[in-house]
Amino acid sequence: MSSQSLQKSEAWKRYLLIRQKAYKLCMDEFQDVFGGHLMLDALSEENVRSEVAHWNSGLDWLELLSRTNNVKRPRNFDVGIFYVPEARESARLVGAAQGRVSKGHKATSHVRIDFLSGNPIDNPFQGYITGIAVQCAAYYASLIDKRRVLLTRPNKNAQVFQYFMEVFEGRYRESDRNFPYDYFYLNLDG
Repeated sequence: MSSQSLQKSEAWKRYLLIRQKAYKLCMDEFQDVFGGHLMLDALSEENVRSEVAHWNSGLDWLELLSRTNNVKRPRNFDVGIFYVPEARESARLVGAAQGRVSKGHKATSHVRIDFLSGNPIDNPFQGYITGIAVQCAAYYASLIDKRRVLLTRPNKNAQVFQYFMEVFEGRYRESDRNFPYDYFYLNLDG
């Protein structure tokens, strides 16, 4: 194994453990709301192909996963939000988020959620998908020493946009020459 391959493998393992810790912290936070019915894990080609692809979200999740997955870019952020009715084996994916991590260490360094979708049919976490994904991204950001969470290219549907305004407490910026996407943002304390 080459030195570069070894470094990439170590980085992949390191960020996998950090994402898993963020998933655990977020599940613990929502324990009072959902009990043991919430499970967070990485997105995989299998669960994207069998579930997310059928949500008619207007996004090609298989292409997104192949282009920005964590195997190629270990620091990237993704989370699959699963509903567990009885046992872990019966879990079904009801929400998905994927994004990237900024390279900087400045006050504006961030974890971005570029793609977010929820199962529109029979979703027991309806109304919570964005909150869960944002909170998980916030935990991940804090664990890797980033200062903000962004939700880029938000849906402009009036009802959805108003919901994002509430989740992000009105923190919204339109695109500018430094950042080509509209986005909501959440500043992390400390």
